[in-house]
Amino acid sequence: NNQAVNMQIFAEASSNCNPFATIDNNIGSRPKTVASTAWPVNTPWGINQRINTPNVASLLNEVVSRPDYNGGAICFLIKYASSNSYYERLVASYDNTVRIEPSLTIEYYE
Repeated sequence: NNQAVNMQIFAEASSNCNPFATIDNNIGSRPKTVASTAWPVNTPWGINQRINTPNVASLLNEVVSRPDYNGGAICFLIKYASSNSYYERLVASYDNTVRIEPSLTIEYYE
């Protein structure tokens, strides 16, 4: 797909996310963080191409700042195409394929 698309990234607003399930609206019905990160995509993506997201620190900060959050809890990031975007980009994770698995790098400074 070569069309431009505007996406938003949210985190699930939960201190420990429930596993994904194969039920209707399983992702869309999850509570989203107030914070979000815009992800405008104006260039084509190649097949199996690694793409870096914008900085998602504010999303993660909102989750880990919850009073009931415990370190090491599961946190999901959720991508939405804007309502006026007909086109989208497929973002997938491959849990069983090391060469294309997703990774999250967190740098913490005091």
